[in-house]
Amino acid sequence: MKVLIARIGGQRTCGPCAGHPDPYVCPRCGGASSPIAGDLCDRCAVDQHLKTLLHDVPPDPAAQLAPLRAALVAAEHPRTVLTWLRTSASARLLHESAACGRRLTHADLDTVAASGRGAAQSTDYLRGLLVAFDVLPPREEHLASIERHLARTLTRHPKYAMLLGLYVRWSVMPRARRRAVRSASTRGRARWAYTRINAAVALLEHLASLDLALSEATQLEVDRWLAAGPSTRYEVRDFLVWTARRGHSGDLLVPHRSKAEPEGIDEDTHWDLLQQCLHDEDLPLDVRAAGSLLLLFGQHLTHIVALTTGYLGVQDGHRTIWLDSTPIRLPQPLATLLTRLIDEQPRQGCRSGAQHPVAHRIHLVT
Repeated sequence: MKVLIARIGGQRTCGPCAGHPDPYVCPRCGGASSPIAGDLCDRCAVDQHLKTLLHDVPPDPAAQLAPLRAALVAAEHPRTVLTWLRTSASARLLHESAACGRRLTHADLDTVAASGRGAAQSTDYLRGLLVAFDVLPPREEHLASIERHLARTLTRHPKYAMLLGLYVRWSVMPRARRRAVRSASTRGRARWAYTRINAAVALLEHLASLDLALSEATQLEVDRWLAAGPSTRYEVRDFLVWTARRGHSGDLLVPHRSKAEPEGIDEDTHWDLLQQCLHDEDLPLDVRAAGSLLLLFGQHLTHIVALTTGYLGVQDGHRTIWLDSTPIRLPQPLATLLTRLIDEQPRQGCRSGAQHPVAHRIHLVT
């Protein structure tokens, strides 16, 4: 299809039919030119922009970036890539990092991330791209973020470098690594470490304001400090247990941080909510299914969203679900509800053979 830019015998026609070149054709590939890239089409414009962006990159880092470059040129939506290359801070960071003359590493990106406000977000986005296209090896980012937080903290408080460095290295990080082995780390686990590091610094700073070293602190000073601030101060318990065991402080007692008592619902409300999940067609199907599993079997939401069709089966002609080591027969209409949830999920956009969710909130996959 060509743009009608001329007339022959009063009829509108395209440029080539009128004997003129088509000004809307990409001179490289013959495709339609891009409204945001001048004469070139979106894909050719991406290729040209990458050549310009990386023209001064030495051969070794250029070879390292070749998989990323090929993926960007072949992207399904080249205009999105073109906009990213033209406007994003992470694309500029790609050029600056690659132009350093050596192969990129995670440590290089960590240095950039710590360089200023806003740099961390751009660096994380670029790092995700580089890992996704095998330019950089994957790593446990939440563990790395703990180490970066410690580095920032010690930059602000260098006088505590020895004590805090040992505490994080021998107490915080080993537990964080063990948790990462058991299950994928989350931002919440990184915040768990941040809170303990920050609480330790806050206590040390408070003691310094009283001209006291940690080894001179008494239970009275600790109790007063805890009572005068937010409940997050109680997270210092972990630090003080560690320092006491290693002789850096006396045996200072910090109670476990109190947690709010959970609020239950009465039996009538519980039954009404279950009936609504099972029968209310105005509710989204995935919400009904997740709510029914929660209210009927008492399953935690983190377990519900991880359920796959592998947990479902048929026994003696009845639909069953595995929530532990024994299949449970699903009552009607919950069995029909889960079957509908699987059957009604759109299949487009999934790679052949790949597992994909059939709902947004309850992730049953086929």
